[in-house]
Amino acid sequence: MTEDLSQTDLVEHNNTSLLTHQCGEVARSSAFADSQIWTFLPRSLRQTKGGLMCWMANTHITPLHDVKHTDEERDRLNEHGLIIYLYEPMCSYIMNDTRALGNGFNCGFYSEYPSDYDAWDDNRSAELDSISYYAFQNNLTNVTVRTGDYGVENYYPYYSEQLKLECDDLFLHGLSVFDHINTKKKNYDEITADFICTSWRYTPARNIIAAALSRKNSNISWFYQVDNKVLDNIQWLTLSEEKDDAALYKQLVFGLDRLNQRSPWCLDKYTETTVWIEEPYGHFYPKSIKGFEDYANPVSVNPYVLPLETYYRKSFVDVVCESRFAQPTANLSEKVFQAIQFKTPFILVAPPHSLRYLKEMGYKTFDTWWDESYDAEEDHSKRMKMIIKLINEYAELPTETKVQQLEEMWEVFRHNFDLHVKNTPIKRLREYSAIRWNEIQDKQWVAEVEMDPTTGRPLGWE
Repeated sequence: MTEDLSQTDLVEHNNTSLLTHQCGEVARSSAFADSQIWTFLPRSLRQTKGGLMCWMANTHITPLHDVKHTDEERDRLNEHGLIIYLYEPMCSYIMNDTRALGNGFNCGFYSEYPSDYDAWDDNRSAELDSISYYAFQNNLTNVTVRTGDYGVENYYPYYSEQLKLECDDLFLHGLSVFDHINTKKKNYDEITADFICTSWRYTPARNIIAAALSRKNSNISWFYQVDNKVLDNIQWLTLSEEKDDAALYKQLVFGLDRLNQRSPWCLDKYTETTVWIEEPYGHFYPKSIKGFEDYANPVSVNPYVLPLETYYRKSFVDVVCESRFAQPTANLSEKVFQAIQFKTPFILVAPPHSLRYLKEMGYKTFDTWWDESYDAEEDHSKRMKMIIKLINEYAELPTETKVQQLEEMWEVFRHNFDLHVKNTPIKRLREYSAIRWNEIQDKQWVAEVEMDPTTGRPLGWE
């Protein structure tokens, strides 16, 4: 257990993880003006007399804990307001959770919720704890927190008297689509798999989905070997001895065995090493993948070089496993928008109302072709069962039916793609040929491309 607990601590973040603007002494952290994030904000916010912050990391915002504003700073922030953006999903937890680890979370660096949980007065967030403490210490009365957690204002009543909580996802504001992407219809004769499912970090929900897909015609990335007991210890999964549950449990056990026998399952990132999982905690990452050890993530690379495009064009449906599953607030990421940019229909393995959140943004989903009622199911165990039932039913469809569905979905693909491009900062496709090497933030990417030994830059780049 000591070894597990040591892995629940994320990489220690220094003050540069907190971007600030017009916040007085806090500006010693890192300025918005030095970050591209600044360009994602509405112009009205860039010109405000109020304060702006953005927390780029997970968990407690430690740079705020010792901040003490002057009276002048406090009065200005109270008059004109302070807006704090959370770039990552919140790390929520349950007060007095009997399943919590030593850090207070029950799933690594965040918590997952039992399917019948409704005691929202006990619901907390590490980030909101820090902001609330900072506001109290400085007598701040006009603080708004904007996060990508949909419905945040409904599920964290503990903070409602001190903080105004809103859903406004700064991460989504910064997504780009590049003009070298293939926007043509798929060649149906080249489709070789029913499903594609790309996972990086381990989570219990991704484990279940990977097990369900492992015995089907699927393109999967999976870097783990998992002890069978993990299925029995997932915080929110409840399986009875009834016929349907017994059949599902059998499917998952056999699927997990196949996962373990063939692991690692590699697509665009190759390794011969697996990570052993003994507990259902979401703090395990792939190891021994050159350039992406520990907490590194290839997500920042995908928009530039599109390593997964060939797999998407050979797959009918994307089973999108979002970052979180068993929590009340939906949170969308580049994962579902990757399916949109590759014009692939998707089944969304995510918190309840994630499809509703997507539709409220103007996107269309696929309820014309299959049952999406799983999205409204707030019982996490039942929602997962409905998703697996849908996967099983789709796998049994004749290939001719799947091809016909793709043809019928084309207008949905075009609508979603065009809207996604319109929602990017420049509201159009970015020119791939105009990207400069110094724009790439993830320097680890150099391990994944062929380098020019003279310039030290990727071959073919300016």
